Formats: sequence, structure tokens, C-alpha cells
Amino acid sequence: MRAVRALSATLAVAVIFALTGCGPVNAGSAAADAFEQEYAGMDGVASVVAGGSNDLPFTGSVDATVTTDPGLSDARVDEIASDLSEYIASHSGIGWAVELTADRVTAGISPDDSSTAGMLSAARELAALPHVESARVGVTYDEQAVLVEVDAPEVLAEGYAAADAVAERLGFVEGRTNSRAVHGPDEAFVVDDESWDGETTEITLPLRIYEAALTRFALISARITPDSIILRAAHEEDVAPLESFVAAIPAAGLEIEIQGGKTTREADATPEADAVASALREHPEVSTIHASGGHVSVVLSSHAAAEEVLAAAEATPGFLALDGFGLREGTRFRAVDRPADFAATLEIAQAAAALTAVTDVDASRLADKASPELQLRFDSADESVISDLAASLKPHLVTGGWHVWFNADGFVESFHAEDRIVLEPQVTGDRDKVEQDFADMLVRVWNQAAG
Repeated sequence: MRAVRALSATLAVAVIFALTGCGPVNAGSAAADAFEQEYAGMDGVASVVAGGSNDLPFTGSVDATVTTDPGLSDARVDEIASDLSEYIASHSGIGWAVELTADRVTAGISPDDSSTAGMLSAARELAALPHVESARVGVTYDEQAVLVEVDAPEVLAEGYAAADAVAERLGFVEGRTNSRAVHGPDEAFVVDDESWDGETTEITLPLRIYEAALTRFALISARITPDSIILRAAHEEDVAPLESFVAAIPAAGLEIEIQGGKTTREADATPEADAVASALREHPEVSTIHASGGHVSVVLSSHAAAEEVLAAAEATPGFLALDGFGLREGTRFRAVDRPADFAATLEIAQAAAALTAVTDVDASRLADKASPELQLRFDSADESVISDLAASLKPHLVTGGWHVWFNADGFVESFHAEDRIVLEPQVTGDRDKVEQDFADMLVRVWNQAAG
């Protein structure tokens, strides 16, 4: 009987090896590592960044970006692109999403060499046009099939038309097949036909409205799609005239939104939210303001000005009647809370941001959370970093009943702040030895810190 079981086990192992080709269990990450090793030292390649996903045992996918040396000749770029196509074609057991960037152009890499060459050629064609600063064509899983970045709002429609002509010529028919043109920091101006699976969408009317408005008003942002147009005037006093101007243009069925200056005001904004938004509008460190219902969210040019902006908000009648208030700097700093508790939350956020190695801070009290939550990201996992965290923040976090989540150079842990903590289970399963060593150190250092 034992011999039969042994034979069965041997057959099972043989079947597994036959099905997987003796490949690694973590196929995606292994393929990403191999890809980086293959191209990191190639002549003309400046950098290679590849990440793998292990979808199932022995199967996976790779996302990779290959960037060439600045000023590399088109001929050499073509050789690298051809080599990339051949590589992913010969490694067909992996799902590949590879893009090649050469100066102002980026193209997707297909296992079909002629398809890759066509996309790279089209990207160069677009980048050579007047007013086009960069072009992206056929990048797998990208937000668009063809994208051009232009140098002025006045040529946005022209850039879109060029992108659309390329998309039609290349015949994209699967997934995102949309053409897109953008301008400005954070893509303040966007035209996107939102095409999927090769469908034809009608965007002529929204584009005409945009161009007509641009000739009469100073705009600081716009988003144009087949179904909607969102315009932001440079000055808040231009909102009403711009609304009247656009309303005079027949546009049945088109969703139109007009905003102005720094403030985005939703229709349900309360008088208190309007008052706070108005009080902060002229502050030099305030970039944008969003008022919705009883909530006001403010984007700052620097979180160093957060206390100053908060003081201006607190001096506004009705501030304490708000349902929520938030200050943010980009994606690296955010503090959100009820007005009465906001100063204490901001103090915690600022103290966290001052810690060595901290790159991102999010301190918030949200209605759907039982406890206030502090999320931190560190670029280091040294014991000294964790010691600084505990020494600086433990008394405040314990007193406030905060839930803490952080990513310390890839070590992800969370816990409820108490004098002696117990780490919550990892969502990815059991910790390996290195992760467990870090977890043990975290608990030890936190528990030893004064509370």
C-alpha cells in the first residue's frame, strides 16, 4: 500500500512539472528579475524597472519600463525595441506589459515586432508635430491608446485630432482605444474621447464649446469628454458670465460644470462651507479649495503653512459648524477631522512629517471609521526610525485612541495605539522570518517607549 501511495505521489509531482515546464512557483517576480538582468546592462539602456505579479502558482505577469539613454539614435532605439519584442515573444508563459521610453516618446512593446515598430513610429510622428511635447502610443493597461501632451491650451483640440488620427490608423480595437490630449501640470487641460473596444464617440460639440469659451475667458483648467465639459475660469467673478456664455450654446444632453479660481463648489455646499472657502481663497499658500456639503478640503503648496491656514479658517464665523475640515499637500501630507478636534490631529500629522525617513503622512478621522487613523510611509525600517516614531507620537496616539498603519520600507504593520501593543494579522498571511524579526522589534521598541 505504501508503494502505491509513493507511486501516486511521484506521478502527481511529474504532472506538476510537466504542466509548469519546471518553472518557478513565483513566476511573475522571477520573470521580472530575469527581465531586469537581461536589459540593465544593454548598450543604450539608461534604466529598467520591472515588477512581477504572481497570479497563481507557476503563472504570473510583468509590468516593465525600459528607458533609453538621452539622445540615443532612432536606429539604436529601433534595435532595442525589436529585441524587447523578441524577448517577450519567446517568454510567452508570462503576461507582459512592457513600455519603451526614448526621450519624448513612449511606445508599448508587442510580441509582434512589426506592431511594435508601428507604434514607435507613430509616437515619433506625433512628437515631431508643432506644439507637441511628448507622445505615448499603445502602452498596455495605460489610460489611453494614444496620448499627446501639448504646450498650450489653445492647441489642445489640434493635439487631440492628431492623436485620434493615429489611433484610427493603427486600428486599436481592444480595451482602451481612446485618444487623449493634455496640457499643464497635473493635466489641468484634458480632452478624452473615452473610446473602448474601437467604438466611435462624438466629441465635436464639447470641443467647439471649449474653444469658444477659451477665446472669451481666461481658463485655468478644462476637461472635455463626449458627455461632459468642465471649465474653470481663472477668476471667480468670471463664473457667472461664463455660465451665461455656455448656456447660450445649444448643447442638449451635455453635462456642463463651470467653476472659478481656486474654489470648486458643489451645489450642496452649506453657507458655513462657503464662508470658510471665501476666507481662505486669497491665502498665498492655498492652491485649491473644495467645498461640498458641510466639508471643506484645502490643498496647500506646503504643509509648513498648515497652522497659518488653520488659524485663518478658525477665525471664520461658522468654522465650528462644519462637518469636516481637511488640509493636504499633494499626496504626501493630509490631515482631516471635525473642526473641534482638527488642531490636535494636525499636531500629530506635523509631528509625524518631521520624523526622519517619513515620506507620507495621512492623519484622519472619518465618519465610517471607529477610530482616528494615522497612516505613515517610511523609506527605512531601522530600529532608530521606529524608536523616533514611538518617542514622538506614542503619548498622543494612545490618548486619542488612534489606529496606526505604516509601511516601513516594505514592512507593513498595523495596530491600535495602546501602552503595550499587539500587532494585527497581516492580510497577506503569515510573516516570514525577516518580517517577524521586524514585527518583534516594533513591539519591543514601542512597548519600551514612555506613554
